[in-house]
Amino acid sequence: MLRENSLLGRRRNAGELPAGVEHVPAEVLVVPNFQTIKFLSLDNTRTAIMLPYIASAFGTFLMRQTFKQVPRHLEEASVIDGCHPLQTLWHVFIPVARPTLAAFALTSISFHWNNFFWPLIATNTNDKRPLTVGLAMFTKAAESGADWSLITAGTTMVGCTPSDRLLPVPTTVHQ
Repeated sequence: MLRENSLLGRRRNAGELPAGVEHVPAEVLVVPNFQTIKFLSLDNTRTAIMLPYIASAFGTFLMRQTFKQVPRHLEEASVIDGCHPLQTLWHVFIPVARPTLAAFALTSISFHWNNFFWPLIATNTNDKRPLTVGLAMFTKAAESGADWSLITAGTTMVGCTPSDRLLPVPTTVHQ
């Protein structure tokens, strides 16, 4: 009974909007996103690259489904203890949703990692662009054709995680 009047109240058609928004191609939103980035004076920053992907319809739907799984008695107990709606969100719902937030972050990062279009529009200099965009520009830099040995070395470096770079490398070869 508390949930109808609470911060995260249940509504019958609340989940239909994110499902419809998922079908809008990202390229349609490039001009409004760029205008917003310019208005906020965030052009040519890494924040400009990340900002359009922070809020997504899939993330909204995923968090809604996660919050619906929280037992009512936890929310009721926080209201009885005198928590405001934002305190209930922060101290009850967010701790329960941490695994979902981590899974969404990993999925979103891996999905958007190879996006070339938006980083090229949002940034002007190579030092602000992701490594994958730099590697693509590196392959097109040679006028006489691609130097595949350098491209392979660059791909290997981009593919290595920071923990791979910390592993000891043998300096001598024993025969």
